[in-house]
Amino acid sequence: MAVREVSMKLITGLLLYLLMISSPSATSPLGGGPAFSLTLRGPSRPVKVGSDILLIVTITNVTDHDLNFVAEPGPTLDQPLSYDISVRDEKGRQAPPTPLLRGLREQSTQKAWRSNSGYALAPSKSHEEELAITKFYDLSTPGMYTIQVSRRQIPSRNQGDSVNSNTITITITESQPKTAR
Repeated sequence: MAVREVSMKLITGLLLYLLMISSPSATSPLGGGPAFSLTLRGPSRPVKVGSDILLIVTITNVTDHDLNFVAEPGPTLDQPLSYDISVRDEKGRQAPPTPLLRGLREQSTQKAWRSNSGYALAPSKSHEEELAITKFYDLSTPGMYTIQVSRRQIPSRNQGDSVNSNTITITITESQPKTAR
């Protein structure tokens, strides 16, 4: 009887495990792929030094079930900290962070962010978020910059799985000096 009881427990455990890994998660219906895609848009024309640069991040659910996203707190309500941002100059160097970003990074190592807000995204639906990149990175040096964002998949079968956006290029130009009249 003890062997039969142990066998039943093993079978039950195996069935529960199989049910858990086959239930909807943060993977695509094909399995193993990302649950969502990220598309990044920015200005199509050159931007003058000192101008605010607004990027649009579009997150699209590519699964066959609803996905829930937590809205991370940011410096303002429209500034999510849900993304890792890569901003590189023409030579591949990371653009310097602004004092605001340095402070947020320091603060995030001291305490975990908590958020009570979020949204559900139905299959094939998209959600847009604005990201004022110049609040986080110093782009005061004229030149070309490449920008890409990524966001972690949660829950994820593999900790640290991230989804990357496309990479965009923006051009920063010199400000025109004011002419005397």
